[in-house]
Amino acid sequence: MEIIKQYRDGNERHDIVCLAGETLFENWYSVLEDSCCLRHPSSTAGYFHSLDEAETAMHKHRPAAVEISEEA
Repeated sequence: MEIIKQYRDGNERHDIVCLAGETLFENWYSVLEDSCCLRHPSSTAGYFHSLDEAETAMHKHRPAAVEISEEA
C-alpha cells in the first residue's frame, strides 16, 4: 500500500492509497494516525481502477478538501 495523494478538509485528512501497482486505488476518509504510525480511516470508498476515478470520487465525497503535499 502506498499513499498517492493527501487532502485536508479543516482538521480532517483524507488519502488516496494505491493497493496494487497502479491498477487498484481506494479513498480513505477522516484518517487518524496512532502512536505506532498506523493509519486508520473512518470510512473508505473504492475500489477504483484508475487514479482519475479515485480523484473524482474524492472531490464528490469531500468537495471542500484541498490537496496537500506528502510532508504536511
